[in-house]
Amino acid sequence: LIEQIDLAVEHLAKGDANNARFALMLSDNAVELILHRMALDQKRRLKDYPQETYVHKAALERAQGRHFEEKVRFAKLTAGLSEDQADILMIAHAFRNEVYHVGVQHEAVLSAVAALQIRTVCDFFISFRPTSMFWSSNQRLPDRAKVYFSEPGLLKPDAVTEFHAACRDLASKTGHS
Repeated sequence: LIEQIDLAVEHLAKGDANNARFALMLSDNAVELILHRMALDQKRRLKDYPQETYVHKAALERAQGRHFEEKVRFAKLTAGLSEDQADILMIAHAFRNEVYHVGVQHEAVLSAVAALQIRTVCDFFISFRPTSMFWSSNQRLPDRAKVYFSEPGLLKPDAVTEFHAACRDLASKTGHS
C-alpha cells in the first residue's frame, strides 16, 4: 500500500494530467486493496470465533465481492470511514474508471482529484487500526517501503506506527490539506 501511494505521490508531483492519471489509478488500487483486506480479515476473525454474533454479516458478504461501493459501505460500518471520505473515494473511483476504461480525459481537474484521493486515502489509512501488521523474514520489503519501515521480521510491533507515520508523510506531499 505504501509503495503504491508513494509512487502515486511521485506521479502527482510531476504536475501533468497523464501523471495525475497514474496517481489516481495507483491510489484507487491501494484503497481497494485495503478495503478488500478488511473484509477478508473480518471473515477470518469470524471463522476463528464462530460463536461470535456479528451484526454486519450481510455487509461483510457483499464487501468480499467485486463491487467497490459495497467495500466502501462496509468500511463505513466497521472501520470508521466517514461519509465525506466515502463520497470522495466513490467519486475518485468513478473518475478512475472513466480515465482508465473509457478514456475520458478530465484533464482540467485530474490533478486536483488525484491529490484529494491520495490525501483521503492517507487519512483513512491513518485512522485504520489493525491489530497487527507483519511480514515474514523471507518476504522482501519493496524499495519504496524501505524508506518508511524498519527491516522485516516475523512480527513487527512498530509496523502499525510506521505505517501511520508513512501515511502522514505522504499526505503532506499532496499539496492538499
